[in-house]
Amino acid sequence: MFFRKGKKYRVLLEGRNLLMEMQGLERLGYFTTRYVEAADSEEAAEHAMDLVRKELISTGALLNALDDPPIVEVSEISRIESFNGIRVPGKGFTFFPEDAPD
Repeated sequence: MFFRKGKKYRVLLEGRNLLMEMQGLERLGYFTTRYVEAADSEEAAEHAMDLVRKELISTGALLNALDDPPIVEVSEISRIESFNGIRVPGKGFTFFPEDAPD
């Protein structure tokens, strides 16, 4: 059987409505990038969003109620040639106050 690796993608995600304790209780937005292999861009987006959700949950820092979940959306997705020089899948977040001007 022939095994074919998936295509490589860089996925920039934007999140909002993230309730966390920083300097008091704050509602935050964030940007983060994940690098994934997938069959197509739709699968890459789903995989990247799943990685981010799991990372946020694993920190134990989320304070959102079940009826007020954080939101994560794909801001940009690009197919790339390789992961050379990139730490895959990536981690970390750039947070900003949700009421910050665009």
